[in-house]
Amino acid sequence: MGQKFAWCLMALMVAACGSPPEVRYKIRLEVEDHGELRSASSVWSFRLSKSFLPLASTYNAEFHGDALLIRLSDGGALLAILRGAEGDGSSPAMMPERIFGDIGRAIRREPMLFGGDRTRDMRDLLTRTGEKRAFNGVRRRGDRPMLIILRDPSDSTSVEEVQPSSPGEALTDDVILRSFTVELTDQAVTRTIAAQLPWLAHQRGALLRRPRGIMIGDMPLAGRLTEGDFSQ
Repeated sequence: MGQKFAWCLMALMVAACGSPPEVRYKIRLEVEDHGELRSASSVWSFRLSKSFLPLASTYNAEFHGDALLIRLSDGGALLAILRGAEGDGSSPAMMPERIFGDIGRAIRREPMLFGGDRTRDMRDLLTRTGEKRAFNGVRRRGDRPMLIILRDPSDSTSVEEVQPSSPGEALTDDVILRSFTVELTDQAVTRTIAAQLPWLAHQRGALLRRPRGIMIGDMPLAGRLTEGDFSQ
């Protein structure tokens, strides 16, 4: 009797969970580097399901993706990484909901379509492949990935943040942002960053070790980024 009950319970769990929605979205960046257009894109994915026993969290979430990288003419590299522009590590995962879905509607004080049910919202996003939005001065910084420059791509500590607010703005003296977009897609998740940054395979923890007595908030950016900001 006990074994039969366990099998029934398992069947109910599978039926209740179903196939969790996985939304894929393409981040694309285009810049003008000394008059030459350079671009790159990366497809990320976010899967969301309701917890059967929501003791700790209402939802189970799973994010996958690689940072996108553009090689620059001066030997450096411009990247959009897996961290929000406000330093919020969860922002890239929730980007579809913030830009195309109910979370974004709530932020804009518009009526929510799915009453806070994030899985229904995610399933709706699956029907909207091809929709695209631009990151610009109007959109909140928390809705877009953080942009960084590696002055020397072979040196993980040579990192600095750049903060564009709109297309046409200079990221450096000779590099101008031309477009920065996110698009709902059905393409496969991109896996290229390991080949572009060979040191990443051996990176564990912060790119720059934190000396004792120094608070993490007082560290330079390299002391706050880890391998998880480049690939998950």
